[in-house]
Amino acid sequence: MCGISGLVNCGDSDSLARMTSVQSHRGPDDSGLWERRFPDGTYIGLGSRRLAILDLSPDGHMPMCNEKTSNEDGSVWITYNGEIYNFVDLRHELEAKGHRFHSRTDTEVIIHLYEQYGVECLNRLNGMFAFAICDLRNSAPKLFLARDHFGIKPLYYWERSGKLAFASEIKALLEVPGIEASMNMEALHQYLTFLWVPDPATMFEGIRKLEAGHYALWKHGDLKIEQYWDLTFPSAEHRFERNQADLEQEIRERFCASVEQQMVSDVPIGAFLSAGLDSSSIVAAMARKHPVRTYTITFPKKYRVGETAMDDPAVPQRLARSLGCEHHEIVVEPDVVSLLPELTWHMDEPTADPAILTAYLVCREARKQSTVLLSGVGGDELFAGYRKHAAHGWASAYRQTPAFARSAAEQTLLALPSLRGTRMKGPVRMAKKMARSAALSPSEAFIRNCTYFDAQQKADLYAPELQSFAKVNPNLRHQAAFDKVRDSDFLNQMLYLDTKIFMPTLNLTY
Repeated sequence: MCGISGLVNCGDSDSLARMTSVQSHRGPDDSGLWERRFPDGTYIGLGSRRLAILDLSPDGHMPMCNEKTSNEDGSVWITYNGEIYNFVDLRHELEAKGHRFHSRTDTEVIIHLYEQYGVECLNRLNGMFAFAICDLRNSAPKLFLARDHFGIKPLYYWERSGKLAFASEIKALLEVPGIEASMNMEALHQYLTFLWVPDPATMFEGIRKLEAGHYALWKHGDLKIEQYWDLTFPSAEHRFERNQADLEQEIRERFCASVEQQMVSDVPIGAFLSAGLDSSSIVAAMARKHPVRTYTITFPKKYRVGETAMDDPAVPQRLARSLGCEHHEIVVEPDVVSLLPELTWHMDEPTADPAILTAYLVCREARKQSTVLLSGVGGDELFAGYRKHAAHGWASAYRQTPAFARSAAEQTLLALPSLRGTRMKGPVRMAKKMARSAALSPSEAFIRNCTYFDAQQKADLYAPELQSFAKVNPNLRHQAAFDKVRDSDFLNQMLYLDTKIFMPTLNLTY
């Protein structure tokens, strides 16, 4: 990853330098600043911390511009975090149109693509990215910010009265004079509901996230945000004419092609490997090309009593051995309290998912040998792998039973102990969620099963001056997403919400 930052009409050179420095962990290989003050007083600055993945030479220095030919005079500058997987094909296309390149980076491809197509360049990119382009080609400078289709790369911003600041992390924005760390109480209300804050809000008042699949244009002091991409689904009545075998083959081909594209790197590459289908499939696809370094995290055996095969390190060991992988196993004792201050600093916002601990430890160990790791994050959102997806199927059948039988079953299910540390932990948790939401509509039940503190519990927590927030509906983002795909099959509706709201806000964040 890299760290990007920028200022428009706020802060100064020192502020920009601090914003860049505080993100040095994101880009240990290089740093750079570019700034310009215009005759009308407008100030624009861009900062970069680079983790070099493609073209490790100084030619990859950012912020980057094209200034070596008469028609490319340094009037377009970029700071960029991410990787474009189809950059080689795009480069060939652009070279055929007369563009000349001076590095082997995907960064330079984005600059030329923007010069050729403007904001429409986003529709040509296959990859993960957050970038800012300063375009000086017309009389008034403009700034173009964009975040990738699924929100893999983060981009935070603050905007007020023609002033704009943006960065890969919130802590960088707090280095700018005038941006204060104050609590967003409505976001706190959402956090207590879901244990994460849906985009575009953050826990900081005035600081927002550019949403996945969106771009922002700043010009003449105005910031306009537009959506350039969204998931689409067929209607519930749609029936595929192709047979299942053909679709399975297409999935296999697309999956392997995607993995192969993401293996393009000038630095060592590895992969997370759990016992799950997602990471196992990725490693299997990688191993078709060459041997893979794999990394698994586990706990001492005494802490794995009663857990499932998903927590058994022997499963990824066997897979790695069968695929010829160089396997690394990281054993973690449960005493991880000492990590919490560092993790809190990295995350900026509260993160209630303990998976952040294991993700951090795997990355810390893997960094000794590999710079890039492929991960299975997103598999559940694409292929309905969560318990809540299965719970919907259970609930559909459950609603067909007589009311008196449902009432008796609900009382029994809700009285069950949690059975933590046993193989029944997951099924009992799912059954309890189903019982609590049995009388609700499918969409209401889905949202309810994503929540933690209910309305009364939150009201009981709030001081009198905060009671107004207890009346705010925290589910508006979820309800709006359901409405966008209301004509689709309910399974696709669930996947849409998970992909657009849950995945970028929680899983991709850590």
